[in-house]
Amino acid sequence: MKIRLIRRREMWAITWEGWVIAIAGLIITMVLILTNIHPFLAVNAPIKADILVVEGWLPDYAVESAIAEFNKGGYRKLVT
Repeated sequence: MKIRLIRRREMWAITWEGWVIAIAGLIITMVLILTNIHPFLAVNAPIKADILVVEGWLPDYAVESAIAEFNKGGYRKLVT
């Protein structure tokens, strides 16, 4: 009985051109995501309501902006 611990196989591997294309594609994708994510995440589309909802972890300058919006918008309650 013969025990074989290692076996020779043919293997597919990415060439250096493939790595260049893959990395370039990744860089292009990341640049597009980073340059276009702000408008998606920073949507400010207020609707007419009695309650203003604000994130609770905002820095002081943003809280001041929320207070100004609360006073300007005629809201009755502020929820954080």
